[in-house]
Amino acid sequence: MADRFAAAGVIVPEPQAAFYLYPDFAPWREHLAERHGVTTGAGLAGYLLDRYGVGVLPASAFGEEEPLLRARVATGLLYGDTAEQREEALAAADPAGLPWIADSLRRLEDVLAGLAP
Repeated sequence: MADRFAAAGVIVPEPQAAFYLYPDFAPWREHLAERHGVTTGAGLAGYLLDRYGVGVLPASAFGEEEPLLRARVATGLLYGDTAEQREEALAAADPAGLPWIADSLRRLEDVLAGLAP
């Protein structure tokens, strides 16, 4: 998932064995403001939810300044909706190739493409 954000031009720190990513949309600031009216992290979170049905938390929910365009993205549900899917994902040599994970990653790519400059 981090690779998809990075490929789209979003700054995302390398994950450190956690269930969250912290993408920073600062490189897209001007575009987001002009094209989508998004100027804050909370605005970005609201736009992603309203336009794409994607739920993220703005960095301001964790004490960062409101104008920052950073978000917290949970990745835990990527592994599947059922215990069986999650177990299969954890045991897979290529989890990204599993259909439900591949579908989620494609959905993220589509959302980023729709939002991108």
